[in-house]
Amino acid sequence: MAQLWLSLRTMLIAALEDRQTAHAAQAAAHAAAAAVREEVDQLRTLQEDEKVALRAISERHAAKAEAAQQQTEQYKQKCDKVGGISAVNFGFDSEALTSGRL
Repeated sequence: MAQLWLSLRTMLIAALEDRQTAHAAQAAAHAAAAAVREEVDQLRTLQEDEKVALRAISERHAAKAEAAQQQTEQYKQKCDKVGGISAVNFGFDSEALTSGRL
């Protein structure tokens, strides 16, 4: 009879150890999931920051292009007012001059 109680005790101890191991594994899984969620949130924040930065760069580029276009138009108007003197009169391509291809 004592052998039976000893076997039962051993089985209960093993079951408790298995349960503790399972709880520890579950806690580790929850911690890993939380870490992954945090990393995903950080990556999303970084992605949003990069989108904002790219949008700002794009807007600055568009503004500079618009300013360059306005300067080109003003230069053409000024040349027309001065008596038609322009790059065309000298045999140059005015688009090539304004775009920097010469």
